[in-house]
Amino acid sequence: TFPVITRLDTEDSTIVSSFGGLQKLHIPLSLALGKSVRISVKGLKDCSGNTQTFEVELSNPKPIEVGDIALNEVLFNPYPYGTDFIEVYNKTDLHLSLEGLVVHNADGQQSIVQAETIAPHAYKVLCADSAAVKQFYPQSAFGTFSIMALPLLTDTSGIVLLLNQRKELLDFMHFNEKMHHPFLEDKEGFSLERVNSDQSAQSTTNWASASVDEHGASPGYKNSQSGDTKDGGGLVIDPRSIAPGNDGYRNYARIFYKTARPGTSVRADIYSLEGNWVCALLASGPHDVNGMCTWDGTDEQKEAVATGLYLVVLEFSHPEGDHYKLKGTVGVLCR
Repeated sequence: TFPVITRLDTEDSTIVSSFGGLQKLHIPLSLALGKSVRISVKGLKDCSGNTQTFEVELSNPKPIEVGDIALNEVLFNPYPYGTDFIEVYNKTDLHLSLEGLVVHNADGQQSIVQAETIAPHAYKVLCADSAAVKQFYPQSAFGTFSIMALPLLTDTSGIVLLLNQRKELLDFMHFNEKMHHPFLEDKEGFSLERVNSDQSAQSTTNWASASVDEHGASPGYKNSQSGDTKDGGGLVIDPRSIAPGNDGYRNYARIFYKTARPGTSVRADIYSLEGNWVCALLASGPHDVNGMCTWDGTDEQKEAVATGLYLVVLEFSHPEGDHYKLKGTVGVLCR
């Protein structure tokens, strides 16, 4: 016999049922459309007496309607041996069924998503080969991929359209390699990320190159170019004084920055107070809206600098013309 406790937790009630010697448990369960429950089975034992807990979430996904999902990221010029991908975002508080979702390209080619669900405010990556994506973007979120043969996306420009089973237009965008940040010399392997899912996907200003900090794409998780920038740019340095070494105590300074606008290029350099360049911390290019870099008190040759005060200079540039600098200081104490 298997002493089992099954617990069904919902927003309104908790149902607890004990049983033993049975292989099946049947509990009448009525789930509202788009809602889910989590079932936990505790006390399961194997022949050696090892116990474990089994958990599963059951949902009653709602068919997709206009306004439910958004095109969130598109990689149309992958690395060699990589693959295109399209990422969609669930804008709702409900579980949605992606079954029957139609993806169109500019030539009218289409692919249809099979049985898939997407959790509230979650991401789903549509691609032909998840391994071909993960090998270039190892930070890809686990469990967010849906394997399907996407229609052809050319490396320079095209169209992506999403339709539901009723052939209603859910979202669409025109993509073009010129939408990438001008500081990107090689655009291969970089996706276009949507800045704001509540603003039109047809606006080119609502798309930006993924951050170089994310290796050019953010499959399955929050876009590197999305974030709250209402308060404008900012710079925080912590700690303000460091002692180069490896003893674990104030060995490096963390330099946190926030850009005033998504799609902004960030360059970070260290200078002496006399104006002599010491080293570069970040090369020019699209970086995270909220990012960080570190300085360990060494110069470009990785030699420890002399005791003194040093200047941190962050230079921000946006393709539409915004250009500004933020400065701070870090004290270096040699041991």
